[in-house]
Amino acid sequence: ASVLCRFIIEPTPGGLTKHFGFADTAAVVSAGMDQSAFDPDHEFRRQAAEWDGQLVRRALSCSYEWISRVGRSSPEIAISLAAAITPEASADQVVPLLNTMFSESPRFFNETDNFDFLHGIQDPVPPGGRFSALLLRLGQVAACLQRISVLQLLHMTSNVRKDTIARQTEFMSTMRDIFARWTPEQLHRYHMVISRAPMQLERMEFLKLEPEVPIDLQLVIIEMLKLPWHELEEFHQWFSRRNPAHIGILALLLGSYESTVLLNLQGTLIETITSSE
Repeated sequence: ASVLCRFIIEPTPGGLTKHFGFADTAAVVSAGMDQSAFDPDHEFRRQAAEWDGQLVRRALSCSYEWISRVGRSSPEIAISLAAAITPEASADQVVPLLNTMFSESPRFFNETDNFDFLHGIQDPVPPGGRFSALLLRLGQVAACLQRISVLQLLHMTSNVRKDTIARQTEFMSTMRDIFARWTPEQLHRYHMVISRAPMQLERMEFLKLEPEVPIDLQLVIIEMLKLPWHELEEFHQWFSRRNPAHIGILALLLGSYESTVLLNLQGTLIETITSSE
């Protein structure tokens, strides 16, 4: 079970990597953000026929286990998260959607044959949402939380401003573009300069290196550059390759929740993975 959980959380080459993981598609994501940027449900329906139904079924089961644990320990967080990632559902439809997911998922996983299972998750999402679509989106949230370390998360939540999801997504996209154009050697040089600078001179030293970075991004980038080198190197590797859908999920999480809530979600996710091993 743990291996199949990791198809969502830490994908490996092949299998579901290009569908569930951090590849070049927004196929299974429809987070609470500006939907004009991409059409995930259309892409998802186009590709679903290629998938192995049993593998998808068991991967979604991992999402179900995780949100079930969250719901038992912090029901308000589960409701808030479900509402954020199902913007097509109205406020009064979110709790019934979660109730349907909790009551119907076991039967859905155990009794539906592979053809009907894939058909059930590839149709256009109706008004009020569908619990299988919710599970798919939860899988992408889980992947994001698993990819970012606790220290990286704390640095980001402490320095990323709260804003609308659309503006937060734009903010994170610009930050991603900046990191993406830096080579590892350049990143290491910047890290050394900022790490050695007195706190009151950090911004001045950074502007000598990157005078064109927007003022609202300077603080958070400086703080990320102050991470221990192995943490910064890892952050650069995964963050600079994120596509718009994944950036949208990260923006949604950082813009909607304090670090304590995100650490709670992350901790529960780790417990889910550990218990399945």
